[in-house]
Amino acid sequence: MQASAAARFPSAARFPPAAGSWDSLRALCQAAPPMPVPVAPGPVPVAPGLCQVCTGPARHGCARCYQCELHAQSAPGLLADAKSL
Repeated sequence: MQASAAARFPSAARFPPAAGSWDSLRALCQAAPPMPVPVAPGPVPVAPGLCQVCTGPARHGCARCYQCELHAQSAPGLLADAKSL
């Protein structure tokens, strides 16, 4: 025998079933308090063996990973760098 939805999910009592429309979902999202966005204190130094662009694994002695190096060669000057934001 299963317990009721309110007993299994305490939040079900606070949020009654919606009509299934996007408007009701949007209203629930707008009613919730905004989540804090973590802010980095500044650029993070890249450790050896990590790509300077995406901080993914890079071969020893290489500044970029294969994908970022290929992109830099294919589209020079258009490589997105998240650290410069």
